[in-house]
Amino acid sequence: MIVRRHWALSWLLVALLSATTNSPGKIGPAAALAQAEEGGGTATLLFISVLPGHALTPPVAQVRQAGERALDETARRAGRAPVDAALVLALQQSHRVRTALGLTSEFLDALRTQTGAASVLVGQLFLYHERLALAARALRTDDGVLVWADAAETAAPTPDQDWGETIARLAANLDGWQPTPAAALRPGESLLVLPARASGLEPAEGELLTACLLGELLACGRGEVLDPGLLAGQLQALGRGTTALDATACEAIRRAFGPAPLLVPEIICWDTVERSPALPLPEERGPALRPPERSIMLTLRTVDTSALVVLNRREVYRGTTPSTGWFGVQRSVSPLARYREATVELLAQDPDRQGKETR
Repeated sequence: MIVRRHWALSWLLVALLSATTNSPGKIGPAAALAQAEEGGGTATLLFISVLPGHALTPPVAQVRQAGERALDETARRAGRAPVDAALVLALQQSHRVRTALGLTSEFLDALRTQTGAASVLVGQLFLYHERLALAARALRTDDGVLVWADAAETAAPTPDQDWGETIARLAANLDGWQPTPAAALRPGESLLVLPARASGLEPAEGELLTACLLGELLACGRGEVLDPGLLAGQLQALGRGTTALDATACEAIRRAFGPAPLLVPEIICWDTVERSPALPLPEERGPALRPPERSIMLTLRTVDTSALVVLNRREVYRGTTPSTGWFGVQRSVSPLARYREATVELLAQDPDRQGKETR
């Protein structure tokens, strides 16, 4: 297990499948290569993000094992057997893949050629605002195109609750891994998406917004979506972050992935304090608290990396909602639900009404 610290004081615990090569339900290198020719096995990666002010109650190894089992079951429900975990772990270490949005083309090539994996299932657990969320996405190893993405959340388990059962329920609440049919995609169109930048919030909340955006893009059939981790990895290899999108970065993206439209999402929060107090969630059992809400704005720019032009810009504002509604009914809207609703509204906008081309 690798432990890294977020630049904004949040801890990222990176976990992978256990190194047991002969465990039931998993296939070894030879069988994986054979299965790849028939449809392919799946390499699974698990990452855990804990925001400041939160801590995992059970040992990290226990949470990791529960997450691994959840990903295994998700892959099996899609008819894909997980490939050998020891090989995946070795490749993850050698290619220095430390974050869920830090994949590289070289890493995907190695997974395909050395484990026989035809796809990668990436899961990320978020512990934040007394909530536990699971975001998952699947992509092909031959071209890095996303085939499925979804996210679910629930109240964070209390010390006397079973984390394994909670994580298993989260995985079960994900939409079934059903790749978007080619007929639903606009022919010849592909999209590049950068990881969402979080301004005034923790980086993990930008990652959660990215998960919502990817799921909605696939559901809308906007075209083939390249995994944002590949773009982030390409920029990191150049010593650049995803926030400095200058001419050099655009040139690097265009050379590596072609002239497809580039989506640049961002979530902005100006609030310096959390405006609404934590309140009990009425629809859930246990002492779970309503996450404090802050005013946020989501923006989405479409960039032409060849002409260095912003083709359009969309935005959605979400203010704080009253803690108590009519007749004293408490309102509880989780961050994931807010991000998902805002993303749906964002993509439904007519970009021609949101702004003209700017350089």
